[in-house]
Amino acid sequence: MKQKIIAIRCITEESKGFGHLSRCLSLGSNLKKKGFKIIFIVNKNNAVIKELEKNKFKYILIPKILSYHKEFSFILKIMNLEKIDSIIVDMREYGEKLTKQISNNFFKIILLDDGWCNLLYADIIFNGTVLKEIHKYKKINKKAKLFFDSKYFVTNLEFQKHKKKSLDINEKKKYDVTISMGGSDPNELTLKVVNSIIDLKNINLKIIIGPFYKNLKKLEKLIENKKFCSIIKSPDNIWRYFKKSDVVISNAGSTLFELAIQKIPVISISAVEHQILYANEFSKKGFSINLGFYKKIEEKNIHIALSELLQNKAKRKKISYLGNNLVDGKGLSRTSNMITKFLLSNN
Repeated sequence: MKQKIIAIRCITEESKGFGHLSRCLSLGSNLKKKGFKIIFIVNKNNAVIKELEKNKFKYILIPKILSYHKEFSFILKIMNLEKIDSIIVDMREYGEKLTKQISNNFFKIILLDDGWCNLLYADIIFNGTVLKEIHKYKKINKKAKLFFDSKYFVTNLEFQKHKKKSLDINEKKKYDVTISMGGSDPNELTLKVVNSIIDLKNINLKIIIGPFYKNLKKLEKLIENKKFCSIIKSPDNIWRYFKKSDVVISNAGSTLFELAIQKIPVISISAVEHQILYANEFSKKGFSINLGFYKKIEEKNIHIALSELLQNKAKRKKISYLGNNLVDGKGLSRTSNMITKFLLSNN
């Protein structure tokens, strides 16, 4: 049987974070193991290209000067030239426009959505949300298959494979605290969080920064001579650092889901407005201490929240238990299996 070729078009802008590219890399790797050929179609970005080459993916760069309309034409041209059978789209609200433009062709369209789209033109749609009551689609392709639940949240399999069996909530002289504000952190939340807790005497602090992070020199200056602080740059195995943590301070994006899988107590900060809904929902269900939108948070709020959580064993234990009930970490396997079944049954 002829090898099927899947294109992946996902967000790669630094201002919108690393989460969309990260989950598409995981999904692409899993589908590649199942025998599909994967081609990424991306905007030029050196950090993105480095990740794609590290993971041995073929990629095609979209010319920088193209308007949205011309980009649609370019993607269609590429799909025809490369004899691509289907496309995975992970583009927030832009995904609606792209899927509409290519829906009249013979390609199978797979959409990864977080509630950005209202009108869905895809053939198969995955929304790994915890907000089923809030995300309402106005119109869906009548023949589309919709998978709409947190059990379809796509992330690296390592999070589920290496999750904690139980949380060590014993009192310690030094607690392991990790900060993770995403792949780019355009709002400089890492600096704000570090500055707010750097005077605590009872922590060992790991600061994880992603491939798009721009403030390394400022961060290094801030923790200069602080032996209990260390910077971890773009780790391949971020789950290792989460697993060893007593508490993680994180944005309320995809990292919040990953921490729930690993049953790690988390203090969340919404880095962009759309994260507020997720932060509120996780907090309402008992997982995470939600500090709210970053513009409204003072450094003292972060300091107090961490101090209180480290001292409250019962609270940390409860958060750990509830997290794994929200997201089980098997979404990548479920999603790739559904895509495989869908594509192979539509020869």
